[in-house]
Parts: sequence; structure tokens; C-alpha cells
Amino acid sequence: MIKIYPPKTTEEKGEFKIASVFESEGHREELWFSFPSKFREYAVTEQLDAFVVGLLFLGLKTGQDIEVCGKLSARLYYAINHYLINALCLANTDYKKIKVEAHYLSTINLNLREISGTGLSCGVDSFATYYDHLNSKPPFAIEYFTFFNVGSHGDFGGENARRIFSERFGRVKTCANELGKEIIKFDSNLSEVLRMNFQQTHSLRSISCVLVIQKLFRNYYYASSIRFDQFKLDKIRIAEYDLINLQMLSTESTTLWSSALQYTRPERLNFIADFALVSKYLDVCTNPYVVDRKKINCSRCDKCIRTMLLLDFYDKLDRFHKVFDLEEYQEKRQDFVAHIRAKRNKETQDYQLLNLLKTKGYINYKVKTRSAIFRVHSELRKIKKVFK
Repeated sequence: MIKIYPPKTTEEKGEFKIASVFESEGHREELWFSFPSKFREYAVTEQLDAFVVGLLFLGLKTGQDIEVCGKLSARLYYAINHYLINALCLANTDYKKIKVEAHYLSTINLNLREISGTGLSCGVDSFATYYDHLNSKPPFAIEYFTFFNVGSHGDFGGENARRIFSERFGRVKTCANELGKEIIKFDSNLSEVLRMNFQQTHSLRSISCVLVIQKLFRNYYYASSIRFDQFKLDKIRIAEYDLINLQMLSTESTTLWSSALQYTRPERLNFIADFALVSKYLDVCTNPYVVDRKKINCSRCDKCIRTMLLLDFYDKLDRFHKVFDLEEYQEKRQDFVAHIRAKRNKETQDYQLLNLLKTKGYINYKVKTRSAIFRVHSELRKIKKVFK
């Protein structure tokens, strides 16, 4: 049984920290979140919503029920027990079905501001979410950005992840300033507590931060990575079914939305590429450990090359010379296309990219030849494994 106790708060050097002690498998640990003190009035200390959502995967992984020794949002309690746990267990059969019990349920709307927020990573999805809401009226207009340290800078956390988090925040804050918005920086030890793959768990990790300050956000947009019709329960990528997850994590105070669902990733990139600020700050790189990079993006990882290919397809790549190494791209693009063409188990984004590239003749004789060679090498590697 995981027992979560009422939170305590501390304040030091302009940082407000809210922490809850929890018991798991006979051990006592502490889960904490911290953010600038100027937002302390929006911290939810009355309920344990954020801590339940943050620790839910720990319960699913270990098979421990969760006892909330305090108050929990009634809506969240209902949705987690009736729908969310079942959906997560269907998506990943390694998880064990558990129950969440609370000493008290609350139906109070704690929200103090009728405004909206969203995360800003300077990636494609976060930019698409922001620009898609440019003309929105309150309470749906985006007033604040957020930036979280809950796994995207290193699955298991630690000092190296915190260093990358701080470095990235500097760039993101500069971008937010140019957009005329304030950005709220959230730190946490959630990654160290969970020690789980981020791609499988990121939605709940990030939303736990949002639920810490429900008094600020009436609506919160969490950028989707897929379009409506690409929805599926997926063991590896929780983002594939965020359309369900986010509704099940909403409370009486804050409604969560899976945003930009009307666009495929290529459509999002084409949409945001027309805004000047994007070509200055776009950051899609998944390889933060490259030390010899010349630009914001390493321009050699799969995500970088995939993004540059799409920008090239839309005749907009030259606009992004400040954030990508275009020479690196020219060296690697044909091999990359050949590799994804050779893949046996293609993802949705692979099919989308290949279908687009075919229309402009990118799949030429050289790519087809290299693709065939890659496929043969892949099959030979499989045969060698069998005889080892």
C-alpha cells in the first residue's frame, strides 16, 4: 500500500516548495515540487491531487493500492478508479490494476483565475498549441507558459538532467519574453522517485505539476503529438492516447485539453513555420549530450533530420539556418530516408513522411538502392543472432 500524507510547504531564495511524505513497500520518501514564490497563492495545499497523479505509475508498476490520507478531488477520484487505471492497464499489460482510496473527497472549485496556460518547450507541438490559440478569448486565452523538470531532460532525473533543464530554460524564457508571456519554471524529484521511461509516462508526470497550481489555471493545454484519427492505446507512447488521459485528469478546478489534435505533425510544422519567432527558437533535438553542436539542434538525430526533411519539403528549410546545421542535413538526409523506408515496423510518422516525400521525387534510385541494402543488413543481423 502506498500512503500519501498531507503536504507541507517551505520557502527559500524565492522558491516555494510543496512536499508530501509517502510510504511505499515499508519505506518513507518525499515527493516535492518547487516553483517561484510569486505564484505561491495558487498552490493547492488543501488536496493531494498532484501527488496522487505523480505517484500513480509507481502504484501501477508495483501493484500497490494508493491510500490518500487527506483530501482528493472527487472528479479525479472517480475518473482514475473507473476509467484511467483501466485504460493504462489495457495499454500496458505490465501494469497491475490497483485502487485509489481517499479519506475525504472534495467537490470545491479552487480556481482563482479564469485563464489558461500551456507548456513551452519551443518544439513543434508546443508552438502549434500557442499559435492555434492566438485569437482565443478568456478563459481560453493563454496567459502563462510552463516549463517542467519531470523527465524530458533525463528519464531518471539527477544532477545532469537538472543541468540540462536549466540550460534549456534559459532559451525558452528568452522566447517567452519575446512573445510577451511569463513562464513558470517547475522543478521536482518525481523522476528520481518513479525511475521509469519518460515516453511511457510523460502525460501524468507533467500534469502533476499543473495540478499543484490549479488555483491559477482554469484551462491547461497539453500539446498532443498526434491527430484525432491516430488515437490508439500504445504500450510505448502514452501520447497516442492522451485524448483519454487528459480528460480523466481534469478536476473541478482545472480542465485539461489535448491540444492541436486537428493537425498531423507535418501540418503543424507547416503551420508554425510561417511565424518568424519559430525559425529563431525551434528546438526539436532529442540528443542533449552532443557537445560539438553548432546550432540549437544537433541536426543529426532522427528527430532533427525528420523535421528538416519536412521543412525542405515545404520549401521553408532555408528560413531555419539559425537553428539547424544545413550542411549536416545534406550529408545525412538520403541515408535517413532510406533507413525509414527499410524499416519493417513503421510508425505513423514514418508513413506520413514517406507519402509526402514521394510526391516530390525524394524517393529516387539512390534512396531505393540504399534502402534495399539496409534491409539486407538488418536481416543478416537477425540471422546472426539466431546462430549465436
